[in-house]
Amino acid sequence: MIRFLISTALAVFVLLGAYVLEGGSLGPLLGLTAFLITFLVPLFGVLAVWSFGDWLKAWSHAFKPAEGDARRSVEIWKFSELAYNLAGFLGALAGAILILRNIDNPNVMWYNSLAALLVSPLYGTTLAFIARILRSRVEMLNP
Repeated sequence: MIRFLISTALAVFVLLGAYVLEGGSLGPLLGLTAFLITFLVPLFGVLAVWSFGDWLKAWSHAFKPAEGDARRSVEIWKFSELAYNLAGFLGALAGAILILRNIDNPNVMWYNSLAALLVSPLYGTTLAFIARILRSRVEMLNP
């Protein structure tokens, strides 16, 4: 578990570090709405198919060998990976619709909205990457 936490934190740190080194500010990346869309929509999708207990077991199976069959956990992480990618796309579509609705309004800074629109796929892809790591861990620990 420690290796997962350290490695995941380092991967995110490298991504953010590269962004900052190129002159980017972290403020625009902290979009709460984009994060909620890309985290909660897939979570509710998982909970529509599997129980909350199954979801918790999938987390457990990623860090220690299962006490039974771990195929359900692998399926949960597979589904989660796809759902995170799709949620990032949906967040981007929602942002694009808002931009297009307000493009004629001079009081709306639509280019700021465009930057925010791009955060949803960034979050979705990052969370999908983490789901892929967790799925690989379940498969590795439970051959």
